[in-house]
Amino acid sequence: MIHFDNITANYSSNLGIKDFSLRIEKGEMIFLIGSSGAGKSTILKCLYGDIQIQKGVITLEGLNISKLSERQIQKLRRKIGVIFQDYRLIEHRTVFDNIALPLRINKNSNKIVQQRTKEILQEIGIPHLSERFPSELSSGEQQCVSICRALVKKPLMILADEPTGNLDPQTSIEILKILDRISKQGITVLMSTHNHSLIEDTNKTIVYLKDGARILK
Repeated sequence: MIHFDNITANYSSNLGIKDFSLRIEKGEMIFLIGSSGAGKSTILKCLYGDIQIQKGVITLEGLNISKLSERQIQKLRRKIGVIFQDYRLIEHRTVFDNIALPLRINKNSNKIVQQRTKEILQEIGIPHLSERFPSELSSGEQQCVSICRALVKKPLMILADEPTGNLDPQTSIEILKILDRISKQGITVLMSTHNHSLIEDTNKTIVYLKDGARILK
């Protein structure tokens, strides 16, 4: 599904990645692990079309991302859900409206917006939070809302950038369980983390990064 072939990419003062290669299959869950500046976020930004690739090719379902026009990149992004460390919820909107936002942006009918948002709230187990505001939620609840927002448009892939970085250990484990469940539905999950202990017992693929390069462990 996703092929990174000898990718080199840098942005601003960030080292980025150098000669990075990886194969990811549909429904696979991959962990990118490394310290700050190792290249984790660069990989996710490359997939999302946020930064320019200097060398190499990334293909997603046969499409060469670096060759896409701005319009094609926008279309690609509709197939990708993104989860952030800091949640990025809109404070003056309810949980329901935060989750529904991608559907409204894509101009879905109100019937589809209502139906799909209720479905995803139920799936993640937080329908009771639908009328609350982000400031009324715990950190773990806010991240669950962020996950719902990423899933509501039925993406092919989830990019999770340090999604447990602000969470306590137990809540972090619960978030991993949710992401694992998502991958078992056939949605590819690519998650970055600096927390080795969080994934030490996983049976998923772990990609170790240091100074922008993939290393063996």
